[in-house]
Amino acid sequence: TSCFVCNSAANSSTYTALNPGSNCPVSDGLACTTQTCAGDGSCATSISATHCVISGACVALGTQNPSNPCQTCNPAVSQTAYSNRLDGTVCPGGGTCACRSGLCEKSNGMSCP
Repeated sequence: TSCFVCNSAANSSTYTALNPGSNCPVSDGLACTTQTCAGDGSCATSISATHCVISGACVALGTQNPSNPCQTCNPAVSQTAYSNRLDGTVCPGGGTCACRSGLCEKSNGMSCP
């Protein structure tokens, strides 16, 4: 994951940092990320503005959390975790259930199935 290379023309006794913005020699294998050299020899990972990386996988904007219908990938809020849908968003299945603080609840505060 480092951006150091052997460049004997520049320095024969130590490794040389690749130029800032160069591609890192090692990729994380995710299609929604890019790794570029930061100039100090470290790799910096950037996530596409239309994706989140959650549990080591690319998740597209708007994708619902499989274990919570009141959370989605919203890169404007977080690119590394699901974000709560807006309060009042109707829960899947309709009825009297709406999202409140990231959970599906009935208007009287009771949990929805």
